[in-house]
Amino acid sequence: MTNSTKITFGFRKAFSLIEISVVILIIGILIAGISQGIDLYNDFNLTKARNITKNSRVGRISNLELWLETTLEESFKSAERRDNASISGWNDINIQSSQKRSISQSTSANQAKYILQAFNKSIPAVRFDGGDYYPFDSAFMNGSDFTIFVVEQRTSGANSYFVGGGSNGVFSLGYTGSTTIRAGQSGTLGTNYFDYTIPSFSSSQIISRIHTFILTSVNGKKYWLNGGSTADASSTNNSLLSQYSGHIGATDIGATTPIYYIGDIGEVIIYSKELSTKERNEVEDYLSKKYGIVIS
Repeated sequence: MTNSTKITFGFRKAFSLIEISVVILIIGILIAGISQGIDLYNDFNLTKARNITKNSRVGRISNLELWLETTLEESFKSAERRDNASISGWNDINIQSSQKRSISQSTSANQAKYILQAFNKSIPAVRFDGGDYYPFDSAFMNGSDFTIFVVEQRTSGANSYFVGGGSNGVFSLGYTGSTTIRAGQSGTLGTNYFDYTIPSFSSSQIISRIHTFILTSVNGKKYWLNGGSTADASSTNNSLLSQYSGHIGATDIGATTPIYYIGDIGEVIIYSKELSTKERNEVEDYLSKKYGIVIS
């Protein structure tokens, strides 16, 4: 009886070890399957975003001057299309001109990072940490009508400008404090801007936004938050820019206290004209579909 009991106990012990091994194997397979499924899902979303980009109306609207985006392979150097890699350059994908306005930053301390899954956990972004910026060729904006679109999601409630100028400011687009978006001529050469009030910043809810700004000598300034039919803020002042040297990720570069952007930028599109309502809506619809931002 005793021997039989020992045999049974030994059998049960051996069976339990086999069971554990099988369970571990199954768990490993499930984890691998889930990880692979997540990778496939992210790859699907990235491919979808690329197709939306390639089929958009952006490049078919006249007077396109600058188009920076994050999903296409040609937007960055291959070595820098890695998660958390420093970005030395961001390539202009404007198909209307052979003279690209690609932006670059040679100082490593001022280079933003490439983040693989930033918008909706599937679309890449260029992440600015509050000390990064890139000059861009903005000469076409001086003395000219222009329309600018920016997709971003800030990660700080502090002053944070995603488009700005040199030491004289002149034009800025971004956040002044936790609850205000500021757009227009600012800095030492101008105070012709307007503010638009938004809900207070919350680090627990990072919000992606589409910003549209138009300056024209005929109709003055207009600003839309997440598109729509009616401008959210406007001014009849039609003073065009002068002496503007543009930057992505900061304003007042060269001044005593530059103001840097803190957050993610997914897209910057600039035209050297006032877009019609139809054209503006086409670009905003494209950005809405790509980033999952609801048009307001």
